Parts: sequence; C-alpha cells; structure tokens
Amino acid sequence: GNLILLPQEANSLIGDRQWAHKRRFYELLSADTVEEQETIKADLASIGVSLSKAGEQIIRTADYNQTCKAIAKVSGDWSVELIEARSKRIAELAWAK
Repeated sequence: GNLILLPQEANSLIGDRQWAHKRRFYELLSADTVEEQETIKADLASIGVSLSKAGEQIIRTADYNQTCKAIAKVSGDWSVELIEARSKRIAELAWAK
C-alpha cells in the first residue's frame, strides 16, 4: 500500500520529497493538459521546487495518468491508516482479478 509503481526516471524525479510536494508531482504526472502542467509547475516554483531539464523531459513525455491520478487525489497525510486501507483495496482488486 505504500508503493506506487512508476518507471525509474519518474520515481527518481519524485524522490524522497515531503508528501505535499510528492502529491503535486503526482498531479503533474497525471495532468490532462499542458496548461494544467504549467499551472502545477508554477505552484511548485512558488514553494521553491523547480524541475531540471531532465525533469521537464520526464513530465513532457509522461503517460502515467491512471497510476498517478488516484494518488494525486489523496487529501491529508500519507498516513499509516491510509497505507493500510490502500493495501487492503489493492489486495481486494488483485483477488477479484
């Protein structure tokens, strides 16, 4: 429940940041439009988080919409309770398949 499957380059881009920043990166990776990406990048820049040229390339070519969109919608903290609930849901989905 604490794992999010992403390609290595996207995972490296997100890294060990605090949850509030990670959540914005998941929003960025799942943005539906370039305009939405630009708004999120501006928000990140306003809190002192910038993207390298490599990071820009990762975002430009990202296609992780379904994987990241649900994570980006998580409100509040990435807590033990949330991880346990997510673990249970993932197990339920796997069992159903």
